[in-house]
Amino acid sequence: MTKVVHFIQGADKDWESFFGNMNSVPPNKMVKMFIDAIKNTNTGMLVVLVSGAPDRYESQTKEWLAKHKIRYDAIHFRPDWDKRRGWQFKKTLYEKKLKNLYQVKLVLDDKEDACRTWESFGLQCWKLPSDMDNANKATLSNEPGKRFAHLVKRPRLG
Repeated sequence: MTKVVHFIQGADKDWESFFGNMNSVPPNKMVKMFIDAIKNTNTGMLVVLVSGAPDRYESQTKEWLAKHKIRYDAIHFRPDWDKRRGWQFKKTLYEKKLKNLYQVKLVLDDKEDACRTWESFGLQCWKLPSDMDNANKATLSNEPGKRFAHLVKRPRLG
């Protein structure tokens, strides 16, 4: 994230450049190892990604995932028109869609407010480090989210 975080620090945030340059950001190695471990074992667990990026970056994001060999079972993007804060988008997505599709076992997210949202549903959320943690708090509280929140889920049975 270091390579792109400067686009959204301070009062004049350049979200287009931020999201447009995300392909230059390497994946979090520990998250990649965690996802690989899930996908390489027969646990029945699914990896579902929730992106705070607008859906117009879907192809770019999927190319980035393929380039870094990040395997997942489903991915959900923020609609282009949705300008709410990331935690609000994730809250609505969980309430209206995800909770009916999956039995969520664990959430990994790099945003404190998003983790509080997941935890308000009784879900365990592991807060990931982020370069955004070093940005000013106003930037943190208003940004629509990093590339993904990684959700690890088991499908609903029956």
